Amino acid sequence: MRHALTLFLLLGLAVECGAQSLYLDRGQRGVEVSSGWSVGPSSNGIETFASIGFDGRVDVGMGVSRYTLTFDDGSKSSFREYAPFVRTFVVKETAGGAPVSLAVSGQVFIDDFNSDDSGHYVQIGTMVFKNLKLSRGWAMQPFAGFAFVAESYTFGGGDADRAQYLTRDFGLHFTTAMDRPWVLRLTVAEQSFRRETYRGARLAVIRRL
Repeated sequence: MRHALTLFLLLGLAVECGAQSLYLDRGQRGVEVSSGWSVGPSSNGIETFASIGFDGRVDVGMGVSRYTLTFDDGSKSSFREYAPFVRTFVVKETAGGAPVSLAVSGQVFIDDFNSDDSGHYVQIGTMVFKNLKLSRGWAMQPFAGFAFVAESYTFGGGDADRAQYLTRDFGLHFTTAMDRPWVLRLTVAEQSFRRETYRGARLAVIRRL
């Protein structure tokens, strides 16, 4: 029976999706839409996300992505992934206050293979961000964190393969000026776990409300 390489898809990142509250002041709301691409040893795909930020602290949203998974026998399977998430900034970087921002997040991933294959996993993690102003119109936010993942996959109607593990995440956000109504953000990120590393990039548009 074919055996799938452990599947955990970058930026679904995550990486680091739907973090618009990083750019909102307390009491502000905002929306974010983004699209990206990720690649790794056993999968690659296109990722899209949309989210809403509440009061400059909490982000809630959904990711919808499409991936191609390569098994260790060379066979392939394509699937869609649906991933609702919530993120809370427990600490926000401020002038004269906290030197960094700290967020905790939770996300559920449900994979739709349109076949006998099925899978889902849960991710709970934390991330630290640091804002660095590059010029009047540009800024950069390096970030790093880790997450706990519990997954379950069934292939070809067989028994479920279950696993738990930790991931390591780091990357960079490049943004236009964060005090404007519209913020453009380019993200490059890397996620590693066990012996696999996934890399990706995403372009996002954030609108203050």
